[in-house]
Amino acid sequence: MPSKNASERQSVLLSLFVEEIGNNAVRHGFNKGTESLEIRLVHQDGDWTMRIRDNCTPFDPSAWIKEHGDDGQTDNLGIRLIYKTAKSVDYANTLSLNVLTIGM
Repeated sequence: MPSKNASERQSVLLSLFVEEIGNNAVRHGFNKGTESLEIRLVHQDGDWTMRIRDNCTPFDPSAWIKEHGDDGQTDNLGIRLIYKTAKSVDYANTLSLNVLTIGM
């Protein structure tokens, strides 16, 4: 997880992001037996960027947030928390890969 260069808040949030996104990918996307999940953290100038890439079923969390808005505040709490606490969240599906980039 994050190195000694991360603040306590950054460490907690990055850990939570890895757990939530990783768990969602495995729970909902790993069903063919050929899936992969890659998580990369980059630290630069005091900021962290996390990139999560998988070859699971396409899932755009930003579309989910737009579709569900504030309905069911306890549904997908992890996704909601990421969107409320991260500086930026970007999703793309490229070459059959889900790529989620989170900036902190």
